[in-house]
Amino acid sequence: GGPRFNQFLESDNRDELFIARYNKDKDESELRINFSTISPEGPNGLPGDLDGTTGLPNGKDKFVVGFTQEASYKPILQVNNNGKVGIVSGEIGFVPKNLLHVKGTSSGLATDKASHLVMIENTNTGGANSLAIIHSGITGSGSTISAKNNFVTFMIGQIVIGEIEGNNGTIGSTGGVRYKTGGGDYAEYLEKTDYTETIEKGDIVGVDDSGMITKDTSNAQQFLVKSTSAAVAGNWPGENKEGYELIAFFGQVKIKVRGPVNTGDYIVPSGMNDGTGIAVAISDINTSKHKDKIIGRAWESSSVMTVKKIHAAVGFGFGLPSLQEEMQSLENLEQEMVALKKESIDLKSHFDSILEKQDEDIQKLMNEVSAIKKR
Repeated sequence: GGPRFNQFLESDNRDELFIARYNKDKDESELRINFSTISPEGPNGLPGDLDGTTGLPNGKDKFVVGFTQEASYKPILQVNNNGKVGIVSGEIGFVPKNLLHVKGTSSGLATDKASHLVMIENTNTGGANSLAIIHSGITGSGSTISAKNNFVTFMIGQIVIGEIEGNNGTIGSTGGVRYKTGGGDYAEYLEKTDYTETIEKGDIVGVDDSGMITKDTSNAQQFLVKSTSAAVAGNWPGENKEGYELIAFFGQVKIKVRGPVNTGDYIVPSGMNDGTGIAVAISDINTSKHKDKIIGRAWESSSVMTVKKIHAAVGFGFGLPSLQEEMQSLENLEQEMVALKKESIDLKSHFDSILEKQDEDIQKLMNEVSAIKKR
């Protein structure tokens, strides 16, 4: 063991700077680069290399790889003595905030690999595993995966817009992760009948028997609405989405509605083929001509007569055949009850007539008996 070769460099701030080959063990060697020597206190009462709060290295000593441009040294790779590593595109004054901090500017087509800030490329041709996020402090069956276990955080600036976190379940049973986002519906891309037709968020669309959509609902087989803020977008046609719209299948959306709406009303197409709907009260839907055109159910009220967007729930089977069949069954029962009521009235009338005739016959017989007694 021990160093086999070393080269010391002069330092202006008492740090021992060297590069050395170190034989750690048999057939095991290291190339060591030392850029910082940690001291609790510096000479002549100057501060040392430790953070006064954490007691850990303060990160002020750095190993930096970079380039010089216009008399300015710009970093590319930076390793701080507190263990934090940064990769940056030449930003002067960059300080890594994490054990690994990558910072740069990147934009362009999503299909262009070079337009992404970070790329992980796995060349394995079968069963490739590219990224693992491990919380190794949680072990053993029965341990709880708390929601405080945040596996991935999505942010815009300082604002959190989504997370993948623990679901408060237990390992070996219900434990897993859940995805959190502000989006409120599951949606899929559906192709438009007419690529030039404009379909806006909240517009009601009709789906034909081939699965294509249009705002003309007159011959539709099913009725849906364009998503306002999807949490999941399925049936993705690729980067070129021309001719497709993101349509909500399940969840919460804002639907364009004409006229007054009460909480709990059903939303159906207005018939104007302009993407708008109208509200139908639950008490009226069973006998309404719209009962097989239900899109969703209003979760808010409005007395505004003009078109506005109403918060509604969609995809809960309101317009599916099963519900329509149940409504048809209710309607059939109502018709049967009406028929039975009429039959009951007819039977009562019939028996009343028989009883009346019977009373007449009894009275006639009694009159004859009375006449015989008088003889």
